[in-house]
This record gives sequence, structure tokens and C-alpha cells, in this order.
Amino acid sequence: IQAGANLTEYIHGIHNSHSMPDGVYYRTDEIDADATVEDRYSVGYPANMNNCVTCHTTDAQIKTVAAQPVSYYLCMSCHTNWDGFGDAIPEGNFHRGADMNTDCMGCHANVSTLDEVSDFHDQILDSARSASIYRGVDISFANEDEVTLSIDSVTSNGSDVSFTWSASKVGVAVDPCNADVAAGPVYAGMGAYLAYAKGDDWVNEFVGSSPGQPMGAQNLFTSLTTTCAANVATTTGLVLDAEAVAYASKVLLAIGGKPEDQDTFIVGTTPTPLPYFVREPSPTYAFNAADGSPATPRRDAVDSLKCTGCHQGTLYQHGGDRVDNEQLCVICHNPSASDKNVRLDTFAIVDDLGNVNTEATYDGQTAETYDMRTMIHAIHGVNKREKPWTVYRGRGIYAFAPAYVDGNDQAIDYPKPEGWPVAPDQSVYGSTNDSEIAHNWIVVHYPKPINDCAACHNDEAFEAPDQTKAVALTVDAGTDWPDQSDDIVIGPTAAACTACHFTAPVKTHATSDFGYKANVTKDEMLEKAAQ
Repeated sequence: IQAGANLTEYIHGIHNSHSMPDGVYYRTDEIDADATVEDRYSVGYPANMNNCVTCHTTDAQIKTVAAQPVSYYLCMSCHTNWDGFGDAIPEGNFHRGADMNTDCMGCHANVSTLDEVSDFHDQILDSARSASIYRGVDISFANEDEVTLSIDSVTSNGSDVSFTWSASKVGVAVDPCNADVAAGPVYAGMGAYLAYAKGDDWVNEFVGSSPGQPMGAQNLFTSLTTTCAANVATTTGLVLDAEAVAYASKVLLAIGGKPEDQDTFIVGTTPTPLPYFVREPSPTYAFNAADGSPATPRRDAVDSLKCTGCHQGTLYQHGGDRVDNEQLCVICHNPSASDKNVRLDTFAIVDDLGNVNTEATYDGQTAETYDMRTMIHAIHGVNKREKPWTVYRGRGIYAFAPAYVDGNDQAIDYPKPEGWPVAPDQSVYGSTNDSEIAHNWIVVHYPKPINDCAACHNDEAFEAPDQTKAVALTVDAGTDWPDQSDDIVIGPTAAACTACHFTAPVKTHATSDFGYKANVTKDEMLEKAAQ
């Protein structure tokens, strides 16, 4: 194949470049370090490459693509060479003696389960965290049977909460308590979250053991009690947090997880019934703690469909049970969220005084917030920052770095910070308890202008938020994680601006010259804004 000479090879090569054997795709036969950014790509594609329907959108197109016969040319447009098939190939000897000019179908035509390209990418998976791909379509995301669920009502006496919810398939109500996947959707793996607001944001003070975090989901059928009648489910057993109710302007109920459904798939030539998990956006319901009556929903600044336009079929993998609804995302990714507890307690990156040792953290900071606006602006706008956006989590450390280009139009790597390990070593730099965790270095190639706010936001929803509703952002969670009175905070608008414009002069301008950075409670700031 002549590199970059054919549109199929060119587009597949660029979009799958980061997953190629060397993490690079070259659009030139001169494969060397001198290749410019027009010839050398290492792009992290934000969706699943085997979800072909993302680009091949019509029924005719996807059917044609899925039925393509196996060919060296087509396979190598994504895999580059035999090394590109990775660990799935025992002993690394897969087809090593094959001649690229050989007719692949001379062998593959004799095996009905290996004669089409889709045969190698189908994965009707048994994990709720994974995509279910069938003939080029992420069937979990597509949800062609329209499997749904919705929260219908909430009842509360200020302490005990019950709620009703219902489900449907192809527009017809189904029994939410059904336990037989062959008879219809099963909702047995789903759970309920509760989150508590000050103003318009779910700060969850005094609730969890981590800064700003709600308690984990409670399974609807095992931790809670759910009964069904006339295709309506009633769930009881939720209890409001007494300390949170004392301040909460409203409470959010969210149902996380994925229904399980079954369909019949052609495996080779055999119709086969197989279960799979369905992506249906997680429903949320804001209510008043005293009686469960509907409360004013949180501001709707972001269109979740715009998020899934790029991250099709991948957002819903996060956590396995938070599915494609920004209004659920913000109950954890809220203004009180902070990774200081992970840096201090989990990895023990401490100095002689027992504080976070900022000389040993990868970003030189005591903490980083994973508030939604900060995180999303920082990741997508990382090219405007002084350094990568880095967050410490219990499941891994993540650094999102800018894509750099030098004066000769060549791609160059952003230098990793001191102590960042070289695989397979995963030691946490500065840890005094010898912690090891996965380190993830992600180079961001955001393909749109960062000032195109409408790429994510709803119309007119990208101006400064109402300061009587949007709470201050925690930049230092103090020493008592559930109690937020010792937090150092900055204003909500300053938080949005400095997420991208993360330079010392701008931060000072936004938080000191014309804003605030202080130990001021979120309640006080909301009260002052209302005066």
C-alpha cells in the first residue's frame, strides 16, 4: 500500500493511529522522525473505531461495510502490519509468512465465521462496562429496540424516600421487575444515587468520605426493595442524609446502570439469541426533601447529545453505570470535588509537616478539582494551558497534555514531569507508602476551535452563570473532606475561565484582582450574591 494514497487507508490510518503498533500512522513512505504533522499522526480517537456506523451512517453504507470480504489492504488500513493485531495473536506468529499479494479470501471464504470484516469485530459482550458491537454498529448505543426507563414520581417525609419508575421497549410498557432476559429487558443491575445541592450544584457536604462525593449507588432490588404492579415499579428504602437535608436546596435522585436485553444475531450463518447491555441515558429527578415534590431542575448548560456526537459509545463505559447524561455526571464532577484526599491519603505524597508535597506532585499542586466545567474545559482546551491537566484518582493517574508542534511543523512530545514512570514501572512519584498505580498520559487533539462554545453548550448557555445559583469552586479541600467549611474557593466564573487560561497572570486577574480566592463557604457566597 502506498501510504496516504487512498482515502480509506488515509482516514482509517489517522483515526486509528494511536492504536497502531508504534502508536503512529505515517502518511508518507519516508517513515522517520523528520515527518511533519501533515505526514505523521498519533491521534487519540474519542470513540470506538469498530463502531463503523459513526462515519458510514446510512443502512446501505453500514451493510456494505460490514460485509466487506477480508483483504490485506483493508485490514492493514487500521492495523498497519501483523504486529497491529496485538496480544490476541498467540506467540506473535500470526500470518507472518503471508504474502500481501495473496488472495486472503482463498482461505477465508471457506470459514463462514471469518469471511467478512465484521466477523473480526463483533463483540456481543457480557460486561456492562463494554460496548456491544455487531456488524459495525455499537448496538448498546444504537438501542434500536428503544429500551427505556424513567423516574415518574418521588415521595419523601424529609427522611424516608420512595419513588416510582417505569420502563418500555419499542414504545410499549414492560414489567420493570422482569428477571428473564429472553422475555424482555432486565433492570436487576441498576441502582439509585442521591445528591444534595446548595444553590444549583450538588456539593454533597457531610455525605461521602471523599470531597464532594455522593454515596455509592444502592441496587434497586438487593439493597433497596422494589415491587411492580401494572408495569410500574415502586422502590422503597432510600434514606436522606440528615446533615445534608439541613442545608439542601434540593435533592437529586438518579438511576445508574444499564438494562440488559436480548436479541437474535447471525453468528456465521446461525441465528443465535444473545443478551447485551443497552445504553439508555441515566434518568434524573430533582425533588424537595420535605415532600418529594418536583424541584427546579439544575441549569441545563450542556447538550449531552453533543457530547455523544464525538464520544459515541464511549462515555457510557465510564464507571459502568453513568450513562450519557450530563445531569448525572455533575453529581460527582461538582464544584466541591477534589483529588487532594487521593494525593494525601491514598498515595501519601506528604512533606515533613504532613501536607501534600507539591515538590513531588506531577503538576506542582496540592490538589486538582474534577468539577465538570473545569475538567472538560481543561482537557479540550489544554493547548492554552501552561502544563497538562493532571488528576490523581484511586484507579489511576491521568495527565492530559497538549499536542505540540515546533517551528519546522514537526510534532514533538510535551515533556513529561519529573518522576513520571516508564512502563512497566507504575510507581507514584513522591509516594511515601510505595504506591503503584496505572499512569495514563493522553495527548489531546481537539479538532474544533476551543472558542466554539456551541460545540458542547446549549444556545446562550455559555455566558457567566447566575451567581445566586452556581456555587464557588473548591481549589483546596482543607483537611476535613466531608466538612467543606475549611475549603479554599474561587468564583464559578473564574473557575470556568482559568480551566483553559491556566497561567499565573490570568489566575491572579480572575481570582484576586477582580474575583476572590478565600476560605469562604459556598453558603456565604450564595447569600452575598443574592444581596
